[in-house]
Amino acid sequence: MYREKLAMMKNTYRTIYGAIAGDIIGSMYEFRSVKSKDFELFPYGACFTDDTVMTLAIARWLMEDVTRSEYTLVDTMCEFGNRYPAVGYGGLFCNWLCNDPTPYNSWGNGSAMRVSAVGLVAKTLDECLRLAKQTAAVSHNHPEAIKGAQAVAASIFIALHWTGEIDELKVHIRDFVTNQFEYNMNRTLNEIRPRYEFDVSCQGSVPEAIIAFLEADSYEDAIRNAVSLGGDADTQGAIAGAIAPCVYPIPEYIIKECQKRLSDDLLKVVIRFEDYLDNEWQNKISLPCSCLQPKRETVEPEKYVDIIRDNIDLIHKSIKIAVVMVAFILAKILWVYWSCTDNGTWEDEKGELIQRRDFLIDRVVTSPRALLCEMPEGIGTQFQGEWALYSCSMLAAALFNMSKLYPETKTENLENIDNLIEMVLSFELRKYDAERWGEDPLETLDGDRSHISYISHLAWMISEYKMAGGNDKYNNLFDDLCGTMNRRLLRSKSLNLPTYPSECIYVPDMLVAIVALNNYSKLNKGKYISTVRKWVRKAKSEWLDKETGLLVSFLSEDGIPFKAAPVKGSYSALNCLYLTQIDSVFAREQYHRLKSHFLQSGLLSGIREYHDYSCWLGFDIDAGPVLFNLSPSGTAFAVGAATYFNDVRVRNNFLRTAEIAGHSVMWNNTRHYLLAEIALVGECIMLAMRTTTP
Repeated sequence: MYREKLAMMKNTYRTIYGAIAGDIIGSMYEFRSVKSKDFELFPYGACFTDDTVMTLAIARWLMEDVTRSEYTLVDTMCEFGNRYPAVGYGGLFCNWLCNDPTPYNSWGNGSAMRVSAVGLVAKTLDECLRLAKQTAAVSHNHPEAIKGAQAVAASIFIALHWTGEIDELKVHIRDFVTNQFEYNMNRTLNEIRPRYEFDVSCQGSVPEAIIAFLEADSYEDAIRNAVSLGGDADTQGAIAGAIAPCVYPIPEYIIKECQKRLSDDLLKVVIRFEDYLDNEWQNKISLPCSCLQPKRETVEPEKYVDIIRDNIDLIHKSIKIAVVMVAFILAKILWVYWSCTDNGTWEDEKGELIQRRDFLIDRVVTSPRALLCEMPEGIGTQFQGEWALYSCSMLAAALFNMSKLYPETKTENLENIDNLIEMVLSFELRKYDAERWGEDPLETLDGDRSHISYISHLAWMISEYKMAGGNDKYNNLFDDLCGTMNRRLLRSKSLNLPTYPSECIYVPDMLVAIVALNNYSKLNKGKYISTVRKWVRKAKSEWLDKETGLLVSFLSEDGIPFKAAPVKGSYSALNCLYLTQIDSVFAREQYHRLKSHFLQSGLLSGIREYHDYSCWLGFDIDAGPVLFNLSPSGTAFAVGAATYFNDVRVRNNFLRTAEIAGHSVMWNNTRHYLLAEIALVGECIMLAMRTTTP
């Protein structure tokens, strides 16, 4: 019996992975619906959404707050939501997260998508229903939303504690949900699917998701059932996926795919929750005391000599390791000092910068597929696509800058900018954007959907090609790209466009578009300059953070800053860099504010990711691994502003930090940071920032 319980425990505490996997698998089919079970489980761009973030927020609340306080529940949800502000929340829930966390009488399925941890933790069905109502009512207090959350949590609870046959369990769940919540559970998927459409209401999506589980014969089959309805695929996948592992094990490859796509801090919550459930199960299992106590091992007297000898050997080894570490630190100090001695004038740095350029040309200017393979697998296919695009874009910026600094390199640099543009035009490098929008960004320039992430970087690269003296080969495309961006901006609600569907406005992404339009105006007698100036005026008057005076990091679709959303060091430093290309006076003001609120001095000098609290160890997909409060990308982007404004002391301090953290290596007359082997985009960014000039 004990081993059977342990086996059950291993399946059931994976249930949190069940909800997460259902969300990730369904993420790419929410707005690109399928009506068949034959689809790719983890297509390019599959990622976690708000379903996962809120599910784990409630999981942490259940672990940490034994009082089950509504106040800590709201605080935890807001903390997670503001940490991940752009994962697909609805407009009303965005307002709840950032402005007014009071119930707004919603009947949406947001209450049901996040409730799975309740079904795992509750000790009785009554407690399960009570906790499900509590987690729903803090935002979704409509009776239908509460019913939806309770139906999902109860289904998980019943499946988790069922001791009979699976077929009997499914009959019981069907009858319970029908009688308790008055849902029509006497339908089949084949009857539902033909006329079913996207529906975010609880009453229109929860029973269908539960039926997807009831008709399944495996975990994967439950997810395929849910997605094949062609509705709210990520949420219905999360619901069916949360129930299914109670009776069907999750294939190991699915768990690994989920782990690759989760951020480090979310993965830590998952691991802690598994351990928490592990302890809960052990508390429920009654075992003889002798089975729980480890046996004490007696040591024979003659063995003490061996133990003492082993300890002495261990001390000797520790001393040797300490000596090696001290030698390494001294060598590192000397290396950093030597590597940074040439930092100063452009002529002093010329040799090093050309070595770094040559390394990047060799690694980046290649085939699109080879470049994508250079991007780390763990960030998921969407961010692999983004990072590949940014690698091309930033290297093009560096080559453009170096053409001005070292005119003798202009011909070679221009040829490589041309090659980079051709790479970005490839289907492989625009696929990440096409997957998210469900249409090709270049084939739909006459349409109204944003695609701002892709077309703004492409337009910026073409503008640099033209400004460096390139020929007319891209003129028509440049006209079309900038005309499209200008038209879409002017037709938008706030002169801003979302990077992806149903997400907020990322201000740095918008600034790339403004830079591209500003460069176009310089090349075309001021065309579109009125749009650029209008955007800058609104930025100065409407989009500055009240506490820091910096441009906010995120905006709603209506152009309203989120009150509780953080102003991030990485985004603020990138904003400063882009502003130098548009309005140098505004850029200088923002740079001074950035230093005032985010600058961290000392041996590891750099830009903090958060100005109002410490983060000694964390991860952010944009900032990178936050270590000792410092933001790697924020510090790198700030090098650009420091270089532009000739802030020599700050620039040199940041380059010293980069050398300590990145460690330059030289090979075959090229040079790069060792970290470029992990994140090539970081090397591209640093070269662009180090060469930024007026």
